[in-house]
Amino acid sequence: MNLQEINNLIPIASQWVAVQEEFILSNGVQLTEKQMQIASKIGIKNIDKIRLLKVESIPEPGDSILNEASKAIGFISFNTIGITYRYGIYIRQDYWDNDSLIIHELVHTLQYERLDGIANFLNQYIKECVYYGYNNSPLEKEAVEISKSFCVV
Repeated sequence: MNLQEINNLIPIASQWVAVQEEFILSNGVQLTEKQMQIASKIGIKNIDKIRLLKVESIPEPGDSILNEASKAIGFISFNTIGITYRYGIYIRQDYWDNDSLIIHELVHTLQYERLDGIANFLNQYIKECVYYGYNNSPLEKEAVEISKSFCVV
């Protein structure tokens, strides 16, 4: 995937994320008190906006180009157990009680806030995943490190 393809993908991906976020915000549940405290410690500003939605599997984009791109960069696959769409977070039902995963996803919410919105976050995140690989993406590595620091044994 080259830079032009990525740049063409951002508006389509941003629209998808906005629709998914709205669905989760309408159907999800608020964070628990413990999760709110962690979100506050992480530095999230709009904690009250966050909603979690338990799903059997993470929905894939209906748009074929977006679906293929998301699989190519590791954004959404059969193995995805959680994903953050700004203030809306999908959690796969078999990981619903996984504190580490929820903290990881909350870090992505923080990143959306820090980068000032959906399009800016996706622009950086997608480019990092393409150039560095999903596991070596600086945004992904930050989420892993912060979630490790909060993990309760």
